[in-house]
Amino acid sequence: MNRTLILSIALFLVGCLGVSAQSVQGTAPSSSFSISALQSDSKSIFMANSKADASLVFKVQVSNIASQEAAFKIYATDVLSTLRGGWSYPSSSEENRLVGTWFEEPVKSGSLKAGESAEYSFTLKVPANIQDGQYIGAIVLEEFIPAQTVTNESGMSVLSDIYIRQPIQTVINLNEAKAARQILIDPIYHQIEENGLITIYIPHRNTGTILVKPSGLLTLRNSSGTIIKSEQYAMDSVYVGTTGLYDMRLPDLLSSGDYVLTYQTTFQGGDLEGEYSFSLSPREVVSTINKAEQINPTYKLSFIEFIYMYWIWFLIIMITFLLLMLFIIFLLWKRKKEKRKESETIQREAISNVEANDKNGIGI
Repeated sequence: MNRTLILSIALFLVGCLGVSAQSVQGTAPSSSFSISALQSDSKSIFMANSKADASLVFKVQVSNIASQEAAFKIYATDVLSTLRGGWSYPSSSEENRLVGTWFEEPVKSGSLKAGESAEYSFTLKVPANIQDGQYIGAIVLEEFIPAQTVTNESGMSVLSDIYIRQPIQTVINLNEAKAARQILIDPIYHQIEENGLITIYIPHRNTGTILVKPSGLLTLRNSSGTIIKSEQYAMDSVYVGTTGLYDMRLPDLLSSGDYVLTYQTTFQGGDLEGEYSFSLSPREVVSTINKAEQINPTYKLSFIEFIYMYWIWFLIIMITFLLLMLFIIFLLWKRKKEKRKESETIQREAISNVEANDKNGIGI
């Protein structure tokens, strides 16, 4: 009884504080709905050959497969690239900027009782000035599930709101054979992660008119030309008008100094080459070491990094050493002064004795 009461109070306080960690195990919820494409060769995707300035209509069916009534939103949107390629779908509250803007219908809200189904139509207007290529959007069913205890990948239970999104992609082909395949490597950057290790991000931006799947070779060298890491990579789809990030994760801490990353990228339309230079200061290295203490890495500090990390102790030692040297010099100077004074005293006494002896000799 006491244990249950304590657990209930703890859960209440954690919920009030907005803390996600929980001690109660649960399972991730499943969707209350299914969605399928109508009048299509596939229930999960629409494929349409079209021309510029044409209108297309897509119909989907939404069914409540749960045991109780549930609410949802359904909307047309863009398909965005994710880390290392692949797709993601914006939420119903986000503004479209790509193929999602071709659809005429706004976000729709609805609810269905258990076992009920409903059909929804979406009209897409292909722009009149569109170039030949392949353009992909999506019709997405979004269900909101209020905060409850679910288990994440690490086995820890968390209290979190859940949005379940189920897409039906709309693939529009406009003379696909003449599509332009082109990507650009946007400015590369690096950042220190929470574990203290460095990740280098290479943004691949699709400036063509059809998705591409880049691949290539990444090589990181230090200032002396030694290879720190060499990595073959391959990305999933990078969609038209989107940017897909590839993350090169360095397994070890780097020392301070200059580094150069060279990339050789291949895609269906050609090849790209280039490099990215960056430097790590002793301060940044110390920051990575502090962050990496939790994983206890094996790392040997350089002299400069050592001084930077322990500068306060180094300063204290140097000041103590200087004060000690000054004290020793003072003692030596004082001793020398005393010896000189003693010598002068002896000399004066000797002179006095001589003078006294001379006087005594004269008096005889």
